[in-house]
Amino acid sequence: MTELGPSSDATLRRCPKCDSLIPLKAVVCPVCKSDIKAKTAGQEAREHAVDLAKFIRDWIGFPAATIAAIAALTGPAWNNVLAWLDMDHAKLDIKFVKADFMNFGLDDRGITEQADEVFVTLPYTRFILSNIGIVPATVRSDFTCVRGNETGDFYFIDLNTNKRLPATFIINPNESMQVDAVRDSDRPHDNSQHEGKLCTLEYSDKHGNRTYPTAMDDASLFPLDMGSIEDRRIALRAQFCPNMVKGMRLVSDAADCVDGSHVFAIEPIYLWEKALQRAVAQSVEFHQFTQTENRAPGLILTGCDQPNCAQATAQMMQALHSFTPKLTVWLCPGEYQTPRAPDKVVLDRDCKNYNFPTSEQESKQ
Repeated sequence: MTELGPSSDATLRRCPKCDSLIPLKAVVCPVCKSDIKAKTAGQEAREHAVDLAKFIRDWIGFPAATIAAIAALTGPAWNNVLAWLDMDHAKLDIKFVKADFMNFGLDDRGITEQADEVFVTLPYTRFILSNIGIVPATVRSDFTCVRGNETGDFYFIDLNTNKRLPATFIINPNESMQVDAVRDSDRPHDNSQHEGKLCTLEYSDKHGNRTYPTAMDDASLFPLDMGSIEDRRIALRAQFCPNMVKGMRLVSDAADCVDGSHVFAIEPIYLWEKALQRAVAQSVEFHQFTQTENRAPGLILTGCDQPNCAQATAQMMQALHSFTPKLTVWLCPGEYQTPRAPDKVVLDRDCKNYNFPTSEQESKQ
């Protein structure tokens, strides 16, 4: 049997709800019982007003919702009413989550790839940013915190990539995102006094720029209490390599120190093998970089005022007895954090040095 189409019989039409063939003048579908009577413009406007009133009621309560519904009948509903009520904008909210530290070489690697020691520590503060407005918010990735006469600048980063977020990013209405903030710099103390603990973010929407100041008196740790990123290698180089080139960038990594005769790697005595690997590789890279000049590998091994130094030194001396190419090892006192450690180390004065490979006479001593 062939099903009739809409034009097969001038007295029939299809139900807009269930698509069944029904009489042309039917106001109720005999199949699905739906009301299919055409609505007037006034009926459609009233239904639209009711929908708008329900929406507004959830935001501002019943009285304003009633006013909004009346206004919807007399003008362009959604945008005009929200603008009239000053609600058609983005609204930023920030919640403190926690303060923590990222230890590079441990926290950013799998267990089997973790480093023997941690040089770089990054303090960060975690927040949840939410847009509780009805239009998108374009948020700046930097902000400022104040307390008394202290002022600090901060910026948001992605801890997965260890990179700063773009200068601006977008949070859509009713969306939230987790962000981590790190300290950028401190401003000089001024004579102004700020009440409480306050952080200020800047963002914009279709109406222009906005500022969101948020009091953080209840936060367990204020961002200004967190320090800046700390690279322990900088302090080590300053202690053991005065008057040398420090942190010279080569192919594999930055050399700790370079002088007129050596490329140095600084490590604790128990990591002498790691220092050897770095110094030898960077000596070769230095020659490739300069094309002409050679620098011998040099090992600055710290902590040789500790009890474990003698055993580690004996193992190293036996392993490097006939090692080539030529290298020099300096056994030095503890690092700058340890008790009685000197602020500045002069290698020939404060450390004991050994040259490898050793001669027969040195081996007998």
